[in-house]
Amino acid sequence: MDMLRDYETAFYFYHYDHLLPKSDYPDLAEAEWNMVLSCEACNKIKHVYDPGKHAGRDEETLLDLFKQAAGPSELRPTLLGLVKSYIDEQKKQYIAKFPDQQRLLREALDHLPEST
Repeated sequence: MDMLRDYETAFYFYHYDHLLPKSDYPDLAEAEWNMVLSCEACNKIKHVYDPGKHAGRDEETLLDLFKQAAGPSELRPTLLGLVKSYIDEQKKQYIAKFPDQQRLLREALDHLPEST
């Protein structure tokens, strides 16, 4: 299999990620609703992006909402949508750069000595 054929193949491993970054929300680091399944590429792209801040909520307000019984179920879909939109936009930029990166990697590989 050609691992450099496209961006998705090159980074095809799954991770558990925190919807709200544990660096900003340590109290939510173990909350099950705050965990999402992510491929390695999306996890790297998202990194510490905080959808809560982009939803116009400050950390204290979000923590209060999530401590209420209905908080996670009401706000999670909105936060997931923000994360998906952010990743999609970032991915477009990475994918646009990938052909040049792919060419450079192939050129470098072509110059490696043959192994016996």
